[in-house]
Amino acid sequence: MNDCFTIFKNSSDAKKFLNFINSLDENIQFTLEESSNKCITFLDTEITLETDNSFKIDFHIKSTNTGVYTPQFAYAPEKYKLAAIRSLLSRAFRICSDQTLYESASEKIIETFIGNGFQLETILKVKKQVEEKVCAKQENKNKENDKKIIYWSVPFIREGFKDFNHRIHKINQKLSKAEIQTTYSTCKMKDFFRNKDKIVSDLRSDIVYQYNCDRCPMRYIGATKRHFYTRISEHLRGYPTQTEVSMHVHAPKHENFKIIGCSKYPMILESILINNTDCLSNDRNGQFPLTLNL
Repeated sequence: MNDCFTIFKNSSDAKKFLNFINSLDENIQFTLEESSNKCITFLDTEITLETDNSFKIDFHIKSTNTGVYTPQFAYAPEKYKLAAIRSLLSRAFRICSDQTLYESASEKIIETFIGNGFQLETILKVKKQVEEKVCAKQENKNKENDKKIIYWSVPFIREGFKDFNHRIHKINQKLSKAEIQTTYSTCKMKDFFRNKDKIVSDLRSDIVYQYNCDRCPMRYIGATKRHFYTRISEHLRGYPTQTEVSMHVHAPKHENFKIIGCSKYPMILESILINNTDCLSNDRNGQFPLTLNL
């Protein structure tokens, strides 16, 4: 539980309640933030206590907000680029307690997206659509939509994008009990090259490894969910328990270990490789049965 907005008669009552809930479990401790000048920020709202004990609610943008969103020139469907504008304007429209506060919040949002390369005319058009949609939802909230939504994921291609959407719209007009909604997948940086450094072998986990003695035909296959280097160290030292590698007649060497597979289920992969490999020193034929008798 986090971010709780509560009302108390006075500050002492609030602190008593804070002390009580903090006494329930020493591992779960809450903090208290009191209002300043009858004003407090709560999530993305700024709540002010009026003289008549009513509340004025304004849309709040954190000071740490960078104002960076998907820019207008991004290679993505137009509705994806406009989604952030719709989202912020919709939240402001629902949160603000009066029209003056909403218009003030809208100006800040408009300024933010102009900084991301959007035209003022485009933003105002989205603003009008949001207001009409929210009002229509409030009027028709009791009406049920019995249409089945069918989601269709397709690659985004800028050329022919509008024509494709037009065809989907015509299909939806002919459907009475279903509606097709398209989602678009775009190319990302990772589709062309790695955007993260490759993990060195010693720090890889969830792997199956093999040890080959360089002085005899002895081979050993093992698996670990921990770092490869940690498991190698245990074989070399024979600690905390002795292994087939540490008890081998020839002293083990770090360079004789290699990774032969990786999996979310390394123990099962280990069993498969052990059962399909000859001349192993493993004292078992795999940890998991490969067949089940029902």
